[in-house]
Amino acid sequence: MKAILKLNHWQIFLLIYGIPLLALLLPSSRTTTFPFNALCAIAYIYVMIAQISYPIIIGKALHKRLPSTITLSNKLIPLFFSCFCVLIVIMSISTWIEPQLLRDYPPVFMLMILLSLIFIFFVARFAAKVIASTELKRAAKPIEYLGYLIGLWLIFMGVWFVQPKIRNLITQGDVAP
Repeated sequence: MKAILKLNHWQIFLLIYGIPLLALLLPSSRTTTFPFNALCAIAYIYVMIAQISYPIIIGKALHKRLPSTITLSNKLIPLFFSCFCVLIVIMSISTWIEPQLLRDYPPVFMLMILLSLIFIFFVARFAAKVIASTELKRAAKPIEYLGYLIGLWLIFMGVWFVQPKIRNLITQGDVAP
């Protein structure tokens, strides 16, 4: 997993979004039949889990390199990841099997989406704080990791800005891979 940290920003982007996009562009996916619905559900699950896994990989790899004076707890990250994965799978499979569920029970799905965003936020916050603290070699204040937090929370755009910084930290020797 640490090899992911050495990739360029465009490689990370293609890894997260390119594979599902290629799957959805297959000739068999242009219909609304069973294989297309299943392929959409699988692609959605892949993208969402990849989006939350990227900050987790960053946070765990850099967390080990923090100075000993800095204590950041990462005990809730596996719980957030597990709950996020369960929510995404439930939403994907339920709308894949019965598309009417989304229309019939919007508050339930809105709650699931809100919880998913909260889980992504806390994972991105942890990774952003670890990046800034590793870079500054002291505990980072919220204003100091705000840019990383926004970049990791909105990962579709943020990967273009965050990954070069991670790669620089690794190649400069500040953080051994």
